[in-house]
Amino acid sequence: MTNFNIYSSKFGQSTDDLPEGEVNLYLTNERIQAVIDSNTYNVEPRISIEPTLSTQFGKSNTRYNGEEWITEPVTDTYTVTRASTATYVDAAGRIRTAAVNKPRYTFNPETGERLGSLVEEQRTNLVSWSEDFDNATWTKTRASITPNVIVALDGNLTGDKLVEDSSTNTAHHVNRTFSATSGTTYTLTIYAKAAERSILVIAFATQFPANSFANFNLLTRAITAGGGLVSSSVTSMGNGWYRCSITSTASSTATATIVHYLNNGSSILYTGDGISGIYIWGTQLEASSTPSPYTPTQATSVTRASDAVSRVLGDEFNPSEGRVGVERDVAISPSHTKPYMRLSPHTAPSLTVSLLRVQHHLFIKSCFIVVTMAV
Repeated sequence: MTNFNIYSSKFGQSTDDLPEGEVNLYLTNERIQAVIDSNTYNVEPRISIEPTLSTQFGKSNTRYNGEEWITEPVTDTYTVTRASTATYVDAAGRIRTAAVNKPRYTFNPETGERLGSLVEEQRTNLVSWSEDFDNATWTKTRASITPNVIVALDGNLTGDKLVEDSSTNTAHHVNRTFSATSGTTYTLTIYAKAAERSILVIAFATQFPANSFANFNLLTRAITAGGGLVSSSVTSMGNGWYRCSITSTASSTATATIVHYLNNGSSILYTGDGISGIYIWGTQLEASSTPSPYTPTQATSVTRASDAVSRVLGDEFNPSEGRVGVERDVAISPSHTKPYMRLSPHTAPSLTVSLLRVQHHLFIKSCFIVVTMAV
């Protein structure tokens, strides 16, 4: 019998002699719960003794092998499984690409703070030619695109400029269509930087509730959102670049339109001067209520595979007794129904600990496996 001491915040005491089988840890209303053979326990993730395995994702891994403490790179001790490449933000705020089955240690683009190992569900960028606004799939209306005129967030000269024409009292924008499904929530994002114009408007123009738009001030970070949105947000990426995001739910199943408008400071309807505009790069459209890290596309949509991070516990694990503790930083809604960590029996006397994300995304800052070593 595998004996885990899972501390119950509800009863104020440990729950011993748990049955063999998988242990799934959930975050529910900001409380960790363990589900073992259909029985639910509230877990208090505080650790009062020195762990025999301590992982600081993005830094190092420290473990006790029964004789001594060993410090080693995390990549040498954890297995990352992901069937595609994927992006992350490095310490300098650049968007980088991790190879298949390689970890993503991501950072706050403004502060450089290490956020942890990025573990996510599968996502698809539904927009083709996500960086090539001069492509014919993007319709330019009383506006033009000057391609590759500024260094974008990937460090390459791939940023475009949306430039207004001189038409009077009208809107200047770039747009394209996609197939919307009624009742599905979509999130639209784009990276933008102020030029002569500093307010960008992004919108779902058809097949969505009225006023599904938001104005983004690229100097002050102020957002003015229409009532048709579920949510909107802006994230500073450094060097004047911002990621602008809107979320709305489709009201019908038909061809819908997404639009990026210029705004002269007071309206999208104005007389252009033929030279002013905004820098834009990297549009992403997802069938989700939250934005995920950018996935670049060309001629077709692109799906980024889900992540799984796992480790088979060896010398640091005592199969006769032990405790499990978790420290986490979860970038998701406070209530969900999928496990973000799983413990499962492996070939005796070891155990497999897996870090999972099957809904939204998760930053794993650290993982503590605390066991009582046999003397």
